[in-house]
Amino acid sequence: YKYKLTIRNSVKAFENRFSDQLYESLLYKDMNGFWKTWKNKCNNKPLNIHNVDGICDSFFIAEHFKNKFADSSTASEPLLASDIRSESTCIDSWLFTVTDVSDAISKSLQKGKAPGLDGLVLEHFLYSHPSIYMHLTRLFNLMIKHGVVPNGFGEGLIVPLIKEKFGDVCSSENYRGITLCHIISKIFEICLLRKIEPFLNTHDLQMGFKKGVGCGPPTFLLQQV
Repeated sequence: YKYKLTIRNSVKAFENRFSDQLYESLLYKDMNGFWKTWKNKCNNKPLNIHNVDGICDSFFIAEHFKNKFADSSTASEPLLASDIRSESTCIDSWLFTVTDVSDAISKSLQKGKAPGLDGLVLEHFLYSHPSIYMHLTRLFNLMIKHGVVPNGFGEGLIVPLIKEKFGDVCSSENYRGITLCHIISKIFEICLLRKIEPFLNTHDLQMGFKKGVGCGPPTFLLQQV
């Protein structure tokens, strides 16, 4: 009975998640988050795409996108750890703690994202045994000490997304590729970002690709001028 009740409550919580996200956005006056949630839920009109660049078969369409995104996903020559490591740097100050990993998993990443090639998502780590934080901490610290990351960190699943829904959805030029990476590599990047964030300084006039600042103000200023 408890098992069935838990399943039932989980289904209800999933169905009410949309309303809860809207409520939280309004509560914290996050209008960008409110409209983003609303559009994702209410504006998903299915598109009937019969072909891409004249190709109708799903297998050949996938091969077509594979060739298109091949150049953008080609890895550059990797730098050896011995080439970039300074002998005067104390490596101990760059090592992670269990709290660093725990905060990266519970506070910095979003739930409900699609998995990468490993089939793992954030929820696997959120609801697993707490010892997983300790194992990930040891793994990340070994990577920093030896200057080596797993080859899987450089692998990803590229998914084509439509740029402009009102444009030509049958043209491959109207698609951009996003890469679904391994969730463990994302956790490592978040931990590393928090370590080096004090050294990442940007100009005050930079608006795009910057946390907390969008392109709206400079666009408005340009239009006014």
